[in-house]
Amino acid sequence: MQDFSAENGVLSDLSVAEDRLSATLTLTPDATIEDTANVVSLTGANFTDAAGNLGTGTGTSNSYAVDTVSPTMNSAVVSSNGLSIVITYSELVGGTLEPADYAVTIDGQAYSGTIDAAVIGTDSDANKVTLTLSSPIQSGSVVTNLIYTANAGAVNSVTDVVGNPAASQTLSSVSNGSSADTIAPTVTSITVADSSLIIGETTTVTVVFSEAIAPESLVLQDFSAENGVLSDLSVAEDRLSATLTLTPDATIEDTANVVSLTGANFTDAAGNLGTGTGTSNSYAVDTVSPTMNSAVVSSNGLSIVITYSELVGGTLEPADYAVTIDGQAYSGTIDAAVIGTDSDANKVTLTLSSPIQSGSVVTNLIYTANAGAVNSVTDVVGNPAASQTLSSVSNGSSADTIAPTVTSITVADSSLIIGETTTVTVVFRRRLLLNRWYCKIFLLRMVC
Repeated sequence: MQDFSAENGVLSDLSVAEDRLSATLTLTPDATIEDTANVVSLTGANFTDAAGNLGTGTGTSNSYAVDTVSPTMNSAVVSSNGLSIVITYSELVGGTLEPADYAVTIDGQAYSGTIDAAVIGTDSDANKVTLTLSSPIQSGSVVTNLIYTANAGAVNSVTDVVGNPAASQTLSSVSNGSSADTIAPTVTSITVADSSLIIGETTTVTVVFSEAIAPESLVLQDFSAENGVLSDLSVAEDRLSATLTLTPDATIEDTANVVSLTGANFTDAAGNLGTGTGTSNSYAVDTVSPTMNSAVVSSNGLSIVITYSELVGGTLEPADYAVTIDGQAYSGTIDAAVIGTDSDANKVTLTLSSPIQSGSVVTNLIYTANAGAVNSVTDVVGNPAASQTLSSVSNGSSADTIAPTVTSITVADSSLIIGETTTVTVVFRRRLLLNRWYCKIFLLRMVC
């Protein structure tokens, strides 16, 4: 092998073919070399043919490049706003960059934020990588170390343009070019997700800030919510936003409400006090259930018209209503419950199977909410009516002046003999008063 010459490389594993017309060798490039023009050569005077004739001339290979130099971090500078670090490498770099492969120590302590991105520059800046930080490095802080950890056993994230991987490296020469942070944070927006709140509902409130805030500086008491209570304050990991839960107050009707936050109640990471006031979109609160205010029996006694405290809707169920008359349960049935239209949409008409007589007292009108299910009666925004007993029911039915008549009299056994009796059934067109009705039976005749 000593007959051969390899520029910036080492030859090994010489093997002459069986026909002795060719030979092969292995070329290993030297370490830490960058050279674009190299050749392997063999001088004829170093070998003979089978007859012992000495070779002549020199054979030279095609040119090959050797690049066995890994890219290294030469320097790094913190940007003026403290939110990025620009690393300058020893040569142009490539690869699939992984932010997690980098780490920063500041004033001897691990950086408390996260490195969110690592991006290679373009064109003449392709030897630079910019790290984007989640929170700023403050002016006057010393970046003790910038650390790159190669992915051992896997493809390294950072390579040069020919594929040489960057080795693990710690860079201590990091310049902090950040200026003092004197900019006050502000509230960019406050958004209430559900702008119409009813009984039993809650909604999420999202607050966005102009810059990362100090989480410990923001507390629930800093917020104001009209006709509602805020809870579950949570600041996002990037500290650029926060969320809360809004629960509407009970028994409130108000169409215009807002959540607000005054800037003076929180600070950014540098301790700058916020300015201005953030105000949310407007939201409506209606947590008032509809109630029966009054009820009137119709003039014919066959219906009851209920007036509610507000317009009502829902799928009405007649079975949810009950009526007591003169202290006794109504003997008929409520066949229908219908909501009025237009200006009468606050009224529900109950249709009865038999009339309530003039002079009778409607002791109670009872509505029973469907416990555990969708309530039958709601207001127009969906608040369910609670169970309720109404005693102020006016009986508007007119006096009864129609004379009753006998509809039929039927003798059950139409052929009677000695010792037999039979039943006589009398049917009236209208109900009679028992204390006015009496009968005397003489033989087989009924006399009234």
